Amino acid sequence: MYKTRKIFLTIALISSASVTFACGESMIQSKTGMRYHDFSTRRPADILLFSSEADSSKQISAGLEHAGHHLTVVAEEPAAVDALTSRHFDLIIASPKEMESLTAHLAASTQVPTLIAVIDGGDKSDAARFPQYVYQSDGVDKYLKSIERTMRERKS
Repeated sequence: MYKTRKIFLTIALISSASVTFACGESMIQSKTGMRYHDFSTRRPADILLFSSEADSSKQISAGLEHAGHHLTVVAEEPAAVDALTSRHFDLIIASPKEMESLTAHLAASTQVPTLIAVIDGGDKSDAARFPQYVYQSDGVDKYLKSIERTMRERKS
């Protein structure tokens, strides 16, 4: 009888645990999906974040750097072009309008970075044009998921 209670109690405690640890993640909450609060990447990427909205990019850039990515943040086209000509980036994160201004400079590059567009949720045409995208309203976790998927596909 005592053994039965002990086994039942152990099973109850294990099944009711709300936080589970997994490889590469510091926290996964059961029944709520993955949370990337303390995520450490296995594939650090060199990222150019081209955003004219400094306030919204601060939280994103802090989260990406905290995860282990190497980030260059620019707010104007001349600075983005200078960054592209001075070094190689694995990814460029920018709005579709900002991406269009950089495409001429990317054509001359031997290693073209993957583009992740930051699109408005209501504009379905941008989602069709860019295979990799995140929404403006998305948090850091969506950016990290997209970057991890891209880097895994590139086998970097």
